[in-house]
Amino acid sequence: LEIKKEVPNPRPIVPLTTGQIKSLYEATRTYESKQPHLALRDRAMLSIFYDCGLRRNEGIGLDLSDVHLDNRLLYVKYAKGGQARFVPFGQETSRHLTSYIYDARSVMARAPNTHALLLSSQGTRASGGALNTRLKHLQGHTEDPILQQQEIHLHLLRHSIATHLLFEGMELEKVARFLGHKSLESTQVYTHILSDAETI
Repeated sequence: LEIKKEVPNPRPIVPLTTGQIKSLYEATRTYESKQPHLALRDRAMLSIFYDCGLRRNEGIGLDLSDVHLDNRLLYVKYAKGGQARFVPFGQETSRHLTSYIYDARSVMARAPNTHALLLSSQGTRASGGALNTRLKHLQGHTEDPILQQQEIHLHLLRHSIATHLLFEGMELEKVARFLGHKSLESTQVYTHILSDAETI
């Protein structure tokens, strides 16, 4: 008689708090004097994956032409399921993206035909693995001992903004559109996360 292996339950999602997100942004200041371009790039990275709630592949697939600073919109063309969408962003994100594009990216780009928005230190399109490594680098530069011990990755930033938006009172349907979910069932998981969260 064949006994099926028991599949363990996936780990529960524990979103970062708004204070922890702020700590990640502040961590970029610790190396800005020595690595100014990377500090600007890393703040742009946080803006894309947290403030704009993009999936990992959506973020690394962004090109410079997908950023519409005048209208404060990101065009996500490599969205899950092939459903391209526009994602709005606020003034603070606009400031981070503007600073990165004009003060860092233009210097980091090694070739004139480099279309990628987020660049690696080698001047090529940054990979998801490399950006995850940078996020953990930021984590290590925070002064939050609890945050330093958490398992952190790019998609956790997306989970966190979804939870925070619901906490602030945004309607479930609007959060679903913001995240690019085809059905509300995918978004409803965040209502359970919200009810279980001790702090936001």
